[in-house]
Amino acid sequence: LITFGQLHYSTTPPERTDEGEIAAPAFTLPAQRAIPRWQRLSRAEIVARLEEAQAGNGGVICGGCGIVLAARYMELDHVQPRADGGPNDIMNRLLLCGPCNNLKRENQPLSGLRTELKKKGWMVDEQRAKLAHAAAKECAERTKVELSG
Repeated sequence: LITFGQLHYSTTPPERTDEGEIAAPAFTLPAQRAIPRWQRLSRAEIVARLEEAQAGNGGVICGGCGIVLAARYMELDHVQPRADGGPNDIMNRLLLCGPCNNLKRENQPLSGLRTELKKKGWMVDEQRAKLAHAAAKECAERTKVELSG
């Protein structure tokens, strides 16, 4: 058995007790910042530019171990991991071979990968890997300038 208390019905609005103050300030969205074109490159555009930049000896040079492989064996990765605040644009991207990308994982910087490669004896050509990384950086800078103005 359910019982209800008295029900009061009124046709007049209740009296205000908040002295007319607004309960919450108006919600406004911050102005959207325009994102430059070079920061909005698609994954395919970044890969195409880096394949050209890291090209060498009939293939693409891995920025980790320095091996030269066909482009289809290269994977796009972050130099500084996103977990550490690394951006997701071309300025922070590099092509690595599959084994290097797997060893690097998503939370290890490029320098940590190279240390691991040396420990395991998997470093093919460190100088060539550093040249590939430098070429990727240069490509990113050119892209930024080209698409900014």
